[in-house]
Amino acid sequence: MENNSKVEVVNLAGIILPISLIKKIPLELIKKYEFIPIGRKGDILTCAFGELPQQKVINDIEAITGHKIKIVLAAEREIGSRIKELCEDEKKCLDVSLRLRQLEIELFWKRSLFFWGFIASSFAAFIIVAKETNLRRDYSILIASFGFICSLCWSLINRGSKRWQENWEQNAKLYGKNIVGNLLNIPRPIQKKGWWLGARAFSPSKLAIALSDYTIFLWVIILLNEVIQRQKDYRGISIINWIVVIITIALIPLIIWLTKPSEQSL
Repeated sequence: MENNSKVEVVNLAGIILPISLIKKIPLELIKKYEFIPIGRKGDILTCAFGELPQQKVINDIEAITGHKIKIVLAAEREIGSRIKELCEDEKKCLDVSLRLRQLEIELFWKRSLFFWGFIASSFAAFIIVAKETNLRRDYSILIASFGFICSLCWSLINRGSKRWQENWEQNAKLYGKNIVGNLLNIPRPIQKKGWWLGARAFSPSKLAIALSDYTIFLWVIILLNEVIQRQKDYRGISIINWIVVIITIALIPLIIWLTKPSEQSL
């Protein structure tokens, strides 16, 4: 590397790289032109090169980053070492994103199984009490309210799990672009095995969300029917059942509001 009296020479070994700044610049660009961003002041981006770059290189970097470039020089071996570190960090981020995505998918179905146990039990309990007049009068609204709340929570949890699954998918695509290219972005053509048994581009998680919403609808119909039947057959609803209905209605906005994530966690 030739020293130039007009260009500052820096020692990268003694510089803490601004990771937040580097993440905003495509790693492909850094690898292509072999430079390291070391700082930014206003709209000026300071970049360390192993040798003075051509004007075309500077123009490309300015066009992609949207900043004017200030050139400093550093030892080529230091530039190469820092780029290697960035690539290794990228691989670690990709690995973590893929593992957390897989974990979220597994938790999605475990949570669904957990809530479906309560919902199925509620359906079974309602069928049992519906056959007994005294039991139906006292417990049908209670069971329907419990099944409704379980279905509501299941639907919200499905959406929350889906959100985090998509979050890690986007991170994997972002970090994987520089490591495995478009492998994570381009869907491959499916095998044609007929209209009946052939593969289709349906989302299992979206189907689970649709099913959870459907159970909410069912419980609303059942609960309204029981309230109407109590008024008709038993000349009114007991105070305990009215309390259950009021609490159930009050829980709807409360659950949605309390479980909504803060802006910091988004």
